[in-house]
Amino acid sequence: MKHYGIPVYAIHGESHKTYYKHINQALDAKPHLTMDDGCDLVTTLHQSRRKMIDNILAGTEETTTGVIRLNAMAADGALQFPVIAVNNSKTKHFFDNRYGTGQSTIDGVLRPPIC
Repeated sequence: MKHYGIPVYAIHGESHKTYYKHINQALDAKPHLTMDDGCDLVTTLHQSRRKMIDNILAGTEETTTGVIRLNAMAADGALQFPVIAVNNSKTKHFFDNRYGTGQSTIDGVLRPPIC
C-alpha cells in the first residue's frame, strides 16, 4: 500500500506486543471509522483510548468472535458507537457463503479488464 500513500501497520508473524503497537499506531491516525477483525481495535478504543471515541462515527467487524465480543459490550451498555457485523450482510452471504467466491466476484465485476 506504500505506493498509494496508505499506512499499513502489520507484519506477518508479529508478536503480541507488536500487534498492539500496530493497533495503537492505526489509532494514532485519528480514524472516524473502524474496520476490525476480532474486536481488538474497538476494545483498545474502549479500554485505553476512550478520548477518541467521540470522533468515531461507526465501524465494521469481520469475525464471529469479534461480533460476540461486540454483542457483549452492547448488552452491558459499553459499546459507544454502532458497528456493522460484516458477516450479517446479505451481499456477503450471497457471494461468499452461497457461491464460495468471496470478494473476488465483486472485485472481478468492478475492475476493468487488464488486456
